[in-house]
Amino acid sequence: MVDKFVNIYNFVNQKYCIMENNIAIRIKSARIMSGLTLETVASELGISKQAVNRYEKGEVVPDSAKLISMAKLFSVNIDFFFRNFSVQIEVVNFRKKTAFSNKKQQALKEEIKLRLENYLFLEGLLGIDYAFENVLAQRPVQHTSDAVKAAGLLREKWNIGSDPLHNIIQLLEDKEIKVIELDADNKFDGLATFADGKYPVIVINANFSVERKRFTLLHELGHILMPIQSIQNSEIEKFCNSFASELLLPIDMLLEEFGKKRKSINVQELASIQSKYGVSIPAILYRLGESGII
Repeated sequence: MVDKFVNIYNFVNQKYCIMENNIAIRIKSARIMSGLTLETVASELGISKQAVNRYEKGEVVPDSAKLISMAKLFSVNIDFFFRNFSVQIEVVNFRKKTAFSNKKQQALKEEIKLRLENYLFLEGLLGIDYAFENVLAQRPVQHTSDAVKAAGLLREKWNIGSDPLHNIIQLLEDKEIKVIELDADNKFDGLATFADGKYPVIVINANFSVERKRFTLLHELGHILMPIQSIQNSEIEKFCNSFASELLLPIDMLLEEFGKKRKSINVQELASIQSKYGVSIPAILYRLGESGII
């Protein structure tokens, strides 16, 4: 009988410790996601910076009044602090302008983790199976030409054919790649990562134009699918740009639309291609020059 009570006590104690630790993690996550410092939170709550730090370390559990105040301060529901479902994301490299600060990067990462948690939680409730396959895993990319060939191979493997790509988000999600659109700072373009080591994720800025979002989606897809053998970031970005460009507007399609050599292109032609392929006019002009058509 004593052993039974000891086991019950240990079980309850373990669960309580897990809950305490979970609350601590959630408090820190919510603070970072809100872009607030320890000092700001302490000032808003009327407590010391050390007290907030102890909350985040799990050394002290805030009372219900403090949790309610923090929920309002961080703009989250009170149940956020008690969720035990969590997601780990791999190291991400932001496609960003230099002014996109480290603080904003950390806040964005926390928001991504929260969105992924909701995403995966709903999939679990619905019993959705996971079956991502990287069809380019065995095709190393060392040159721009390799990236262009990878785009052509992907069209073949995914049975896309030579048609223009219309709903890219739907296409990616059909291939078990999770897409998240965030209302983010305009200095953020997009990123690619893996959640829990197996779920491929692409995040894009919801505030950009349709053409820019389409290109960013495919650029980040290149990061996920292509086994790029380079350590130079500028070269990696170049390969992913070539991959995205070839997927959106293949050279063969350009040749079919414009012929092999042109001395001039009129605005109506460019507008037609923009509408048909969902590519910006500057991008079309770049592709025309790159292909040698003009």
